[in-house]
Amino acid sequence: MNKLFLATAAFSFLLLAACGSDTTGPSEPGDWLPLTVNNWWIIDTSGNWIGTKGDTTGTWTGSYDARITDVMQHAGGFSVYERRAVRSITTTTPDSSWTAVDTLYDYFRKTDDDLRCYKDTTTLKYDILLRFPVTLGDTWLKKDSSQIELEVTSLSETVTVPAGTFKNCIVVRETAPIGSGTAVTDHYYHRGVGQVQDLFTMEGMSGTIKLNNYNIL
Repeated sequence: MNKLFLATAAFSFLLLAACGSDTTGPSEPGDWLPLTVNNWWIIDTSGNWIGTKGDTTGTWTGSYDARITDVMQHAGGFSVYERRAVRSITTTTPDSSWTAVDTLYDYFRKTDDDLRCYKDTTTLKYDILLRFPVTLGDTWLKKDSSQIELEVTSLSETVTVPAGTFKNCIVVRETAPIGSGTAVTDHYYHRGVGQVQDLFTMEGMSGTIKLNNYNIL
């Protein structure tokens, strides 16, 4: 069970965890994640896992309905875009099946240097999701004092998902230590759309997020 919730958290359409500090002023959003109120994305997720002793197996399927809902003032003195994601995940094991529904909120801001994700409108800590300009081979830590590393591994991937075929996607590989192992997530972004696909793997677990539908104003 713990592994499953870890995976679905990793598949959230841009993670909610945060760190770092920010004291700079407001700026306009960027098009690698179009931040306009009422933009929305519907995302499908699925995956499977095997228990550490090999005696427990399970799968999950579900969806996220993510929408930019507001522009809010952060306590740090700058504007952030609120994104609300309603998540519905069905977990199936050999013995049972259940569905969990919850609502997630995160807050985005673009500076001249990077795209930042905050967990709320008061904490001055954030994740760095992208650095600008996007450059092949660029690496950075997702958070200050973090072991989670991101690297731009491609600028020209073609991705086909239920929402369509997207050419010239960038790929940002996220590598995170999990216990004694490593979790690797490849995030695929398309200019003017946002994230179109995530591919996640770690020992005993794998999963995907794929864009099903979207509306960009």
